[in-house]
Amino acid sequence: MACYRLKKARGITLIEMIVTILLLGIVSVSITRFIEVGSEIYVDVAAREQLLSESRFALERMTRDVRAAVPNSVRVTSGISGTETVQCMELLPLRGSSSYTALPVTVSATTAQAISIKSYSFSSGDQMLVYPLQTDHVYDASSARRYQVTAINSVPGEDDLEQLEFGSATQFAADSPTNRFYLAAQPISYCVRGGQLYLHTGYGYNTNQQVFGAGGALMANQISNNLLVEPVFRYAGANQNRNALVIIRLKLSRPDDGETLAYNHEVQVPNVP
Repeated sequence: MACYRLKKARGITLIEMIVTILLLGIVSVSITRFIEVGSEIYVDVAAREQLLSESRFALERMTRDVRAAVPNSVRVTSGISGTETVQCMELLPLRGSSSYTALPVTVSATTAQAISIKSYSFSSGDQMLVYPLQTDHVYDASSARRYQVTAINSVPGEDDLEQLEFGSATQFAADSPTNRFYLAAQPISYCVRGGQLYLHTGYGYNTNQQVFGAGGALMANQISNNLLVEPVFRYAGANQNRNALVIIRLKLSRPDDGETLAYNHEVQVPNVP
């Protein structure tokens, strides 16, 4: 008759359990810290990328607008709104340009004639500017260098000519040496206040540059320039060696760690009227 011996089952000792718990705790802490470090790196990179994206977008938009501005339309000013210093750069976006063949200068008239304007679509409120040598010629209507166009029509029998119509008898103050004229809509302003950059549009022409203390479309955050000693915008007039320049010195800082991005950007301004 066969005889079997039962093997006694052996459990986990208290020491083994404690060691296992300690090892699991160490592994868990390591994994948790690894995840935390990875999350911190991701958040840091995402915040830095957002700061870069905002600054690049703002700089590219301002650069494009300055380069496509009506000659001698860029002007910069600062002011106080409440307790905040505000700095604004204003310009007149160019919509079209061509050469005129007939312009009311010596006598007044309700029309002008020009070579067909390429890549341009007439819009109500567009203005015709001729030979603007300074900002007052652009913004001050009494300079007689800017008049509103009410319609643009083709000249019968002349495929390459168009007739520009004015709402009343018009007389420009001067001829352009090259018969050049510009068409523009409404001025725009970039204003820095409270650590933010805003774009203002649709406010019309003003002889004196306006400082905006509120409103506008937000273009960038976290601007850290001290506007009293570190203005964002500077305008350098043209001389015999170069065109006019807009100098943009933009600083953006992250509030959590103080990391700063600093830009020193120069944009040439067209100034050949």
